[in-house]
Amino acid sequence: MRILEGWQGELQRNPATPASEIIYVEGVKRYYERILRSRQEGAPFAWAAMYAPIELFHAMGIAFLDIELHTLCNLYLEGTCESYLEAAAGHGFPVEICALHKVTEGMSLKRDLPAPDFVITSSQCCDLTVTFGDISRHYSRNSFILDWPFRYDEDGLNFYTREVEDLVKFLEQETGRRLDMQRLEEVMRLSEQAERLYRQIYQLKKTVPCPLRSGDGFKQMMAFYLLAGTPEGVSYFETVVQEMQAQIATGQSPAGQERFRIFLSYLPPVPYMDLLDWIEQEYGAVVVMDSLSSWWLPDRLDPADPLRSLARKGFYNVIPRQLGGPLSYWIEEVTGYIQEFRVDGAIHINHIGCKQGAAATRAVMDTLKRLNLPTMVLDLDMLDPSVTPREEVVARLEEFFERLEETQR
Repeated sequence: MRILEGWQGELQRNPATPASEIIYVEGVKRYYERILRSRQEGAPFAWAAMYAPIELFHAMGIAFLDIELHTLCNLYLEGTCESYLEAAAGHGFPVEICALHKVTEGMSLKRDLPAPDFVITSSQCCDLTVTFGDISRHYSRNSFILDWPFRYDEDGLNFYTREVEDLVKFLEQETGRRLDMQRLEEVMRLSEQAERLYRQIYQLKKTVPCPLRSGDGFKQMMAFYLLAGTPEGVSYFETVVQEMQAQIATGQSPAGQERFRIFLSYLPPVPYMDLLDWIEQEYGAVVVMDSLSSWWLPDRLDPADPLRSLARKGFYNVIPRQLGGPLSYWIEEVTGYIQEFRVDGAIHINHIGCKQGAAATRAVMDTLKRLNLPTMVLDLDMLDPSVTPREEVVARLEEFFERLEETQR
């Protein structure tokens, strides 16, 4: 919390800091404060997978720690996850496992996280079922696995709705609290407002020049997963929309001159996120779209039918949406993004610990090539910079943008 508060203070002292940035950090701070308060007061506290329906937690007064996003927050705030990776390796955690889950295991082994009362995980792709199963045994806690269907159709939706209903029963049993449906409707209204604004952001990003900086989309994804169903989540997305509209009115890009519109077909360049600023300054290259911060989906949350709405939202979660179902879903999305956002080039950052993402790389790259789009693949580990040194990443990016510049001559 001290590091987070220090970051917040720096932003507040800088008059150039956008209001949305300050609201974002305040929202993340309140998220962690809820966790600390739950431990002080003995209130229910869960460890949850990234894809859990957090609206249920808010409605039932359950503080939660999104484990996967917490590992990224740790990297951003502390600058390294090395000690946790070493702890997981010493425990015998397989090298091939995703670094997010190795770091989670390391945090657990070093007791650097508050112990959960129970654990909520999901079968929505990734290695999280392995990690969370080990954590449940480590703390001798009960766990619930949301079993996610492969296809999004009526049968799949009905099945997943029953899964959400079973999760409610589990939460009621673990906490001794009944779900107040009126309170859930209130939370769902807030979540629906945030989702509607997030959808509006998607449309505004199509503007030339793009009214966002390259790294802004990933903050929006974090906010959507951590703050959905809260007033601060709505406030953040409202402010982002207002800032984008004001930026569009100027006819200028906040990144400066926009020369190249870039699509990140999978992950951001973690752990070198500052390179997004560098490509803006060096090449006028702006990330106008990426697969993780896209919320264009047509189905809206219905506060009057909250559990089925949460099940429907579960099919739209980024990453499971691309990797947890038929690959054709992702290919169709990629094709649409290239056309709608007038993209000049694509960068596919392949997280080497992600077996599902690596398996899809060839299909995604073939799609981009069929669209005659200059592309590159960059292998990184999201939390372990030793895998691909910064100098190598910079050299690869320089080579890619030299090729892009050739196409404009």
